[in-house]
Amino acid sequence: MNKSPVEKIMDCLFFAPFGIAAAIVETLPHASQKGKDKISSQIASARFVGSFVVNKTQDQIQRTLDQTIGQIMTFGGLGTRPTTDIEPFETNSDNSSEQLPVSRLRPNASESNELSIASYDNLSASQIVQRLGGLSVPELQAIRDYEVSHRNRRTILVRIEQLTSRASE
Repeated sequence: MNKSPVEKIMDCLFFAPFGIAAAIVETLPHASQKGKDKISSQIASARFVGSFVVNKTQDQIQRTLDQTIGQIMTFGGLGTRPTTDIEPFETNSDNSSEQLPVSRLRPNASESNELSIASYDNLSASQIVQRLGGLSVPELQAIRDYEVSHRNRRTILVRIEQLTSRASE
């Protein structure tokens, strides 16, 4: 079927654009939904991967911080690296082999305002460690008891153990 030049011009200038517009109107809702579905799954995957990376990074930062604090304690002029096990028992004063819990041997400080360090509960472990050096052994023991019964921060407990073992030498 041969079209006349007028029919060809009408096809190109009128019918083709109209057909394209009609096709767009028919397929646009389906195309937009298909795009949303594809993007939504990619966003969910990105969120999952991002959450995983953030959690892993936080774990690595915490491990690095713990190692750094340990190195500071070891090499920062605070003596040799202490053992990580702090014994919660002491022997009886009558030299028997029976061991009693530390909490029965000396009273626990039940309130932070009874401690020798002001605003104890508001301080970070590193701030507390800096303040321990000038305290007496009984004051250190009271802080140790309080720390064990509350937040049990290893950095503080290790430093107290170092200071009390030095005092007994």
